[in-house]
Amino acid sequence: MRRLLLSLILICAAAPAVAAYPSIGNAWLRLVPGQTTGAGYMVIENKNDAPVTLTSVTSACCTAIEMHEMLMDGDNMQMRQVQAVEVPAHGSVKFESMGYHLMFIGLTKPPHNKDTVTAMLHFSDGSDIPVGFTVKLVSHGDME
Repeated sequence: MRRLLLSLILICAAAPAVAAYPSIGNAWLRLVPGQTTGAGYMVIENKNDAPVTLTSVTSACCTAIEMHEMLMDGDNMQMRQVQAVEVPAHGSVKFESMGYHLMFIGLTKPPHNKDTVTAMLHFSDGSDIPVGFTVKLVSHGDME
């Protein structure tokens, strides 16, 4: 029995470490009632020793999902589309208002408050992670 236990310990110690997938938290979709475009927010955490890059996001609920970033240009706030977002090793990236965010474009069926909209996050390492975004309906005056 002791020999078996020692053998298992040695096998486990010799096995290469398996990289963990990035974890996704606080995913939600801000949507104005009657609109077909909404903004998606979340936090991506990377516990790996190497950075990981979010390369695209897809969903059957809309015609496209774009990654955007808000930037200051002098006194003007500008939104620009980005092709990828790198999450540093042992770090995280927040998708939030006035920063990185997702634009859900052409929602095919307007979701209701507290519905869950599913999207697939695609990473440069080949991993695909499904994420449920909780819908929060807001008025035009409550866009922050």
